[in-house]
Amino acid sequence: MNSGSDTDLAAEAAPRPGEAKYKALFENAGAAIFIADAETGAILDGNKKAEWLAGKAKAELIGMDLAKLHPSGQAEYYKQQFRDCVSGGSAVLPDALVERKDGTRVPVQISAAVLEIDGRKVVQVLFDDISDRKRLEDEHEMKAMLLDSVKDAVFLHDLEGRIVYSNEAAYVQLGYAADSMNDMMFKQLLTPGSAGEFAAQTQHAASLGEAVFESEYLRTDGGIMHAETRAHAVELYGEKFILRVVRDITARKEAEQAQRRLLNELEKINGEISQFNSLIAHDLQVPMRMIESYSQQLKKRLAGKLDAEDEEFLGYIMNGGRLMQKMLEDLMRYLHEGANPEKLQEVDMNKVMGRVLLLLRASLEETRAEVSCGRLPVIFADRAQMTHLLQNLVDNAIKFKGADAPRISVSCAAAEEADVFTVRDNGIGIDPQFFERVFKIFQRLHTREEYPGTGVGLSLCRKIVENHGGRIWVESEPGKGAVFSFSLPRRNNTRALT
Repeated sequence: MNSGSDTDLAAEAAPRPGEAKYKALFENAGAAIFIADAETGAILDGNKKAEWLAGKAKAELIGMDLAKLHPSGQAEYYKQQFRDCVSGGSAVLPDALVERKDGTRVPVQISAAVLEIDGRKVVQVLFDDISDRKRLEDEHEMKAMLLDSVKDAVFLHDLEGRIVYSNEAAYVQLGYAADSMNDMMFKQLLTPGSAGEFAAQTQHAASLGEAVFESEYLRTDGGIMHAETRAHAVELYGEKFILRVVRDITARKEAEQAQRRLLNELEKINGEISQFNSLIAHDLQVPMRMIESYSQQLKKRLAGKLDAEDEEFLGYIMNGGRLMQKMLEDLMRYLHEGANPEKLQEVDMNKVMGRVLLLLRASLEETRAEVSCGRLPVIFADRAQMTHLLQNLVDNAIKFKGADAPRISVSCAAAEEADVFTVRDNGIGIDPQFFERVFKIFQRLHTREEYPGTGVGLSLCRKIVENHGGRIWVESEPGKGAVFSFSLPRRNNTRALT
């Protein structure tokens, strides 16, 4: 506090009683106004707003050092600013703090001017409360930080396309230096094709409030960024702008292009396979039928005229023709089943198993085979392919029987996301080194004299299972039978029968 002369000076500096109009303006001003002695910095007077800002009554303010309105650690800084103002005649501090009596702090802007009252030099200091402005600035800064943290590029431009804001992702994705896109025309960022659509897209977003479209952006390295843009119409300070959120979809577009190329290649391959199927169905089977037909006629014509060796040779020709015909038929089936399932539907595997037992009835009776079957589920599949699958696996178990009559069991267990079917037998078994080979087309582990067949059955089973998104495998040891298992993904409408 200063001496009593400060109070006397305050009385001199304050508006005189006759100056009621000035006094009223001073007291009711929207800004806090302090009058301070130019030499000492002591407060001589203050208005109502000044009392509110300091949190003190006028009696407490009179004689107090003006610098003590600020946080204690900053007092020396503000004393120097006061001295600079006195020597310079005026000063403005756009961003300062006042610490109130209760310890709360108020952001202010300070404007000071040196005046002379009755021959005494004083400083009139105006404190404008900028709390609302600081709050908005903090909000804007936070929003800018949030926008800079998102991975998508964000742009704000006026209806003519002049960019007023771009976030960090925009600079990174397109390769520009920070802040270098401000005031650019948005069309400069686009390929010529996308630039030609800019006006219509902007108008669409402005009229509807929102629009979604795809565009191509030019990178500074010469590359092109494919992007999905969401454009929103926003109003700021009474002016309409377009806020664009731009998502880089270049990787997705490249994947789609690669997929289209692959599909085109697959269509070409499928066409070649179709031609090959036609070749098998007609061009190759016709001569095989001729070999078999003329061999039979030759056998009839030369009946009784051939010796044993000639008969044997002719038998080789006829058997070879029949085998080739069978191999072609099996190959046709393999290629046909290799296509995608024709029609997926709910299939009761119990009924499929009943159908398989009817188809294999003769073989079952001939070998005295016994087949047991647990309860099987209803699955979503191609009925014909499921029939071929189980028929081949059961027929395989019958064919490769051991010394005892075949004992075959068919069951199904529910795994986490699939149904696992199992066909178990007591046959001759398989050496583990051949587990993969048995599923390859035309691969055989035994001679045809030992076990007839073309070597297509198990490869056909694999095709069918893989067509349905599953897998097939075998577990076995020589002489201990075999367990063939296949899993089929469970779908929403798949259910077990009870």
